[in-house]
Amino acid sequence: MLGRGLLFATCTGAPAAYVLLHTPTTAPSPDPRFEANRCATRDEGLARLRADGFATVPGVDCARLASTLDSRRRRQKAVEVSRGRLHYDLVHSRHRDDADLQRSIEALAGPLRDMAEAYCETRRVKLTQVQFLDSLPGSAAQIWHSDNAARGLTFMLPLEAIRCDMGPTEVLPRSHASWAAFPTTRALSCGPVETGDALVFDARLLHRGGANGSRARRRVLVLRYDVSDPPGTGLLGTALRRVVAHAWAQLSDLS
Repeated sequence: MLGRGLLFATCTGAPAAYVLLHTPTTAPSPDPRFEANRCATRDEGLARLRADGFATVPGVDCARLASTLDSRRRRQKAVEVSRGRLHYDLVHSRHRDDADLQRSIEALAGPLRDMAEAYCETRRVKLTQVQFLDSLPGSAAQIWHSDNAARGLTFMLPLEAIRCDMGPTEVLPRSHASWAAFPTTRALSCGPVETGDALVFDARLLHRGGANGSRARRRVLVLRYDVSDPPGTGLLGTALRRVVAHAWAQLSDLS
């Protein structure tokens, strides 16, 4: 059961107060469709990805990196993409410490790159994003979007166990392949996810980070492998995708 409280957080170096009124309610339950896409092997995960656009597969345990955004320098440089949601991307950082950290992450994530090569059917994939995401208590949901207009894979590696009330990633299944599925499939929330697991989805899949209604931070490492540079579409195409995704989610009663 959740209580009532006033939560304070500091974002991008400036103080901000977020009011989160918790009313007594039951914590969200896992979606059976998400549980059905929990895979034990890479090949099973590839099959699920091609069919539904997402899966949970054995990943890399990155729990030791959970405090990466806690350094003053990184927190000040982090981008608040929506209320209470911080992004810090190592790929675009010129700091020596960040370059060393990215190299160590790349070495650790070798099996994930292999999976991206198998999915994209080419060895010419490139790591286009190494991003730390910190979703604070009371943070708002993202807008619906896709990471790229071309095929690629996005891996979300939890830095701590993610419960259903912490705002897990929400996806619109099969939206990576064709909008013809609209609106025959409903949006779903991808939780819970444990450390050592990886939520992986096609870069074209429509998705968003959920609102964090808990009292805990949701910290995730995001890796994306692409064949062509994102976003792969112009402003008009991006805006159209967001309009379709929002309408799709509203029909799913998840918007």
